[in-house]
Amino acid sequence: MRIWQDCWNRNVRVTDERLQHVLEHPEMTSEEERIRETLATPDTVTQSRSDPEISLYDRFYDTSRAGPKHLCTVVKWHEDDAFLVNRVLHGSAETRDGAMAEQIRVWYDPESDFLEVTFDERAGSFKETALDQVMAKVDDEGHVIGFSILNVASLKGRPLDLSLAAAS
Repeated sequence: MRIWQDCWNRNVRVTDERLQHVLEHPEMTSEEERIRETLATPDTVTQSRSDPEISLYDRFYDTSRAGPKHLCTVVKWHEDDAFLVNRVLHGSAETRDGAMAEQIRVWYDPESDFLEVTFDERAGSFKETALDQVMAKVDDEGHVIGFSILNVASLKGRPLDLSLAAAS
């Protein structure tokens, strides 16, 4: 486990499991230092509209494996504890195709209450959707290749209705 500091010198736990999960995405391979840098010197910090315990640290990079993108480091604050939930590489995409994946990968972290589903292991970036707690993952051509949901427990038996086509 690592302890990193945010821009206000507050400690943020980064577990080996979380960091391994983040870095296994093709677009994030070898990007540990950028995640740490985004946390320490973000361009902006905002609070999630869907979870008051989530802070989003955002920093723009001219270059990344997916081109010029914003890197968003997602941190959950709970009482006197804070921990890295995820990273989101996001930017714009203009097109998508409707091909259905034959195999998906589903990952859930109960401590951060974060769900990620990928249809394809290609590099991509995350893009906002109409719902604050849902991000669509798109490839360089804008094809939706996955999505993530923050604060999954808040659903409590009610479905989310969202078109990922609106994300492109």
